Amino acid sequence: MKAKKIMIQSTGFGTCAGKSFVVALLCRLFKEDGYKVAPFKTLNLTPVTYVKNGKEFGYAQALQAIAAGQEPDYRMNPYTLKPLGNGKFDIFLEGECIRRNYDPRKEFIKASLKSMLGFKEEFEYIKDAARRSLKSLSEEYDIICIEGSGPAKLFGFGPFSELLEI
Repeated sequence: MKAKKIMIQSTGFGTCAGKSFVVALLCRLFKEDGYKVAPFKTLNLTPVTYVKNGKEFGYAQALQAIAAGQEPDYRMNPYTLKPLGNGKFDIFLEGECIRRNYDPRKEFIKASLKSMLGFKEEFEYIKDAARRSLKSLSEEYDIICIEGSGPAKLFGFGPFSELLEI
């Protein structure tokens, strides 16, 4: 089965534009029309996460899954950045914490060196994980409601802009 996909993306605003709510509504409406629906968001920057079977991911995608009448699944949000305060993050990939208490400010100074020595490979791994998740969901569901991250186009974020566009 190859799922149909619909994407909700903000054009004028970034966060807090209501995309998560609109996706939850669409999931419910499609469910009520008899479709098997799943939400999907590649990258979520959120302090509120959901844990199921030891896998941690964005709480909004768990609520969207419930609205769709489905069990929440980490594949619905394969890459989650969880801010901890003081500029630090826990980073989750496919529900697993790959970095705890990560401080990007410390890495900023080494940014050019890091890009030469491996960030590109790590970035490709993240993109592959997102593609794997979307592909496997597409094989199980009739419709995938995709929520974009931030505004429609980001400038000045380097490779992260591309990640948000997966």
